[in-house]
Amino acid sequence: MKYKDIIGYSKPTKKSIKEKRKPETKNLVIEGIKNELKEFKSEAFSTKSLYEGPGYEYAKYIKKIDKFEQAYHDAIEDFELFLYKKKGLKKEASVLNLMSTKIQKQWGNLWNKLVKGLL
Repeated sequence: MKYKDIIGYSKPTKKSIKEKRKPETKNLVIEGIKNELKEFKSEAFSTKSLYEGPGYEYAKYIKKIDKFEQAYHDAIEDFELFLYKKKGLKKEASVLNLMSTKIQKQWGNLWNKLVKGLL
């Protein structure tokens, strides 16, 4: 026996509630728009369009130039640290830093304009 049975609690009765379903009505305008979007999606985003155009053609070369730019930046930074820490040439290291950042900014601006013009 359970404690609630001894005290006299009765088991709760389950009420069955029937849900009324609304009849499905189709909105013809929405259905038409959905069909048009499906057609547009199949045409515009096909896999063929991913491998076409100037972006795909130039991607290989743009990546190479970006990698070279990063390697150039790292080499200049290493040389600056060598001059500053090992040789004690603080003035020359700061001049190299200023000139390299100026050149890199000019190159970055030119490169961004060129890439945006091509794409």
